[in-house]
Parts: sequence; structure tokens; C-alpha cells
Amino acid sequence: MTKYISLLLLTLCFLGCGGSKVDPSYRLVTGTITHKGTPVAGATVAFSPLDGGAAASGVSNASGNYTLSTGTALIPGSGTKPGKYKVTVYKVEKAVDKDAEDLDAGKISYNEYMERRDKTVIPPSGLPDTHLLPTIYNDAKTSPLEVIVEDKKKNVIDLKLE
Repeated sequence: MTKYISLLLLTLCFLGCGGSKVDPSYRLVTGTITHKGTPVAGATVAFSPLDGGAAASGVSNASGNYTLSTGTALIPGSGTKPGKYKVTVYKVEKAVDKDAEDLDAGKISYNEYMERRDKTVIPPSGLPDTHLLPTIYNDAKTSPLEVIVEDKKKNVIDLKLE
């Protein structure tokens, strides 16, 4: 037991002492994601640097507002380094297996579940998710969004999706 407490304290010290430093060259980046003029909640935005380096990402809140955090700093709101970025934005609705839900809820028997399974074709990768935004924005190869994060400037980058 003492061994586990010591390990926990060491981990907390490591996280508290060294894990909270943000690279001073990082810049705070915030903005709003809208689709056809409507704020988008729960969308993931990713900034991928065109000159290499660490990507940054964030998730929009109920008002469509996001704040970037860089993957290397692991600190919420840490921002990213100045430079030119390709931007991707996506929001998906996870596929739901209604038959499995009905089985779990006791609405159908196991035999009925298996009968439905025999009639349903499900790909090996599972049921596909539903994209809630145009898929052109999902991939850096197809996204038309490019932005510049500037040094020593407030970076409010609104993303207007059509």
C-alpha cells in the first residue's frame, strides 16, 4: 500500500512540477466555429503546421467557441506556435446499434437479436458514424481552411464553414 501511495505522490509531483510549463513561444488561439452562420457545439478543430512541428486542437463549446491546446504541452488552452496552418474541423455522431440497445434493455430476446443480425449487413469496421459537417473539412488534403497564427498578437480565428 505504501508503495502505491509513494508512486501516486511521485506522479502528482511530476505533473505539478514539470507538467505545467507552456513553451513561451506559444500563442493563445481562440475563435468560433460556425456552419452556415450557426455556431457549432462539439466540433473538433485541428491546426496542422505547414512547416512541420506540433499540431494543436480544441473542441467547441455550446456557443461554438474553441481554444487551442498543443499536443506536446498537454495543457488546456496552451495555444500553438506562430506560423501557417492547415485547419480541419469535424463533428460526428457515433453510430448506434439499435438492436444491441434493444437487447440490453430487454425489449428483444437474444434469439430475436440473432435473427436481426443475420438479416443485417454490418461491415467489419462496424457501423459507420454520421458526419454532421461537410466532409471537405475533415481532411487536411481537402480542407480549404488555411490560417496564420501571428506572434505577439491576439489570435482570434473564426472558422466559417459553408
